[in-house]
Amino acid sequence: MNMRWWSLALLVVLVAACGAGVPAYASEEKTVVIAADEWSPYNGSEDGEKPGYGVEIARKVFKDAGYTVVYKVMPWDAAIEGTRAGDLDAVIGASSDEVPDFVFPGEEFGVSLMGFFVRGDSKWTFEGFDSLKGRSLALIADYSYSEELDEYLGKNVGAVVLRVASGEDALGANIGKLKDGSVDIVVEDVNVFAEKTLAMGLRDAFRLAGKVPGGDAAVYVAFSPASAKAERSVVLARLFEEGMKKLRESGELRSILEKYGLEDWKKK
Repeated sequence: MNMRWWSLALLVVLVAACGAGVPAYASEEKTVVIAADEWSPYNGSEDGEKPGYGVEIARKVFKDAGYTVVYKVMPWDAAIEGTRAGDLDAVIGASSDEVPDFVFPGEEFGVSLMGFFVRGDSKWTFEGFDSLKGRSLALIADYSYSEELDEYLGKNVGAVVLRVASGEDALGANIGKLKDGSVDIVVEDVNVFAEKTLAMGLRDAFRLAGKVPGGDAAVYVAFSPASAKAERSVVLARLFEEGMKKLRESGELRSILEKYGLEDWKKK
């Protein structure tokens, strides 16, 4: 899931609920199993102190509703297929066009936005793809940032100098290159970049110089479409939707986001 891009065409499956509240089922299993691969700060390791703000949101929402969340880290494809089959309750960090058959709440838990980052003293600002010409761009091997950017770079080989990093800390390597002037621009998810630079003590060393066209999408906790879980998924999705609204109203959402150096995407 890390660094995946999505198109702007988001067909959100809004969950309908009958009556004023969500029906309760006394015999229903009170454990919600969600899964994904690591994509910090949205969702991180299973056992770390910072499991990801999306995981913390899910745990808080469902705890308040009387459920326990079990979070599992696994390959993204396995998480999707396990949820589709009904072996898992939900995937975390999905877009609605990625798994359109899943059951989506009416509230996302964040927005993935790809951006161009430069040093704080740089005068460069993104003004269309041609403004990248003559600049050196730091990317991560085998990642795609948006269909539009990929297409432009593919058609303009040599016009933009590409510095491609790989390995366990490819982003850290790219940020280091940006800091020492080895590259002009780093392309990265805005939230991922914010958390990484915060951890490196470099939060104020860089600035966002523009957004990547086509590189943003809402991300959700998306629930199983399996027929055996159809009714349960509707209930869980509605609980998540209502819980998100309560967290925002109470200020608890802000407190969770601040732990990761983030702000509420709806109040910026």
